[in-house]
Amino acid sequence: MEGNTNNKVDDKFSKVKKKFGSGKFKVELYKEKSKLNREIDDIQEEKAKIFLEMGILTYQKIREDSINDNSFDKLCDELLELDKLIYEKNMEINEMEMAESNVTCECGYVGNVNDKYCAECGKKFELENECDDFIICGYCESEIDTEAEFCPCCGRKIIIDLE
Repeated sequence: MEGNTNNKVDDKFSKVKKKFGSGKFKVELYKEKSKLNREIDDIQEEKAKIFLEMGILTYQKIREDSINDNSFDKLCDELLELDKLIYEKNMEINEMEMAESNVTCECGYVGNVNDKYCAECGKKFELENECDDFIICGYCESEIDTEAEFCPCCGRKIIIDLE
């Protein structure tokens, strides 16, 4: 009877051992799959970076007229619209910052940047950034300072038509 009990215990122990070994194998398998999935994610991230760089390079070549392919036109137009929006928002920020700034007269009076004349001595404020002369970019149609060589909105070189 004692031998029969030992056989039952051995059978149960071997079943537990077998299940435990099977579970251990599953954990190792899961770890290995997770490691491979992380490696795949890293490779896909690197691939996405290369696609991004390739796209930026292609866009620059299109803007420089090195690549002339009409299949890019719609995407380039969408990018141009986004460039315009970014430029306009940056201009709004600049205007807000200018409204907050002050100008100092030669007499020492500190006035607002929107003031035309000094309230102390009456002298006209000379603003360095004030520019009434501008041209229109032929590509994105933004107003540009006549002295600019490149459009601050789309980045294209300004070619002045002397006709």
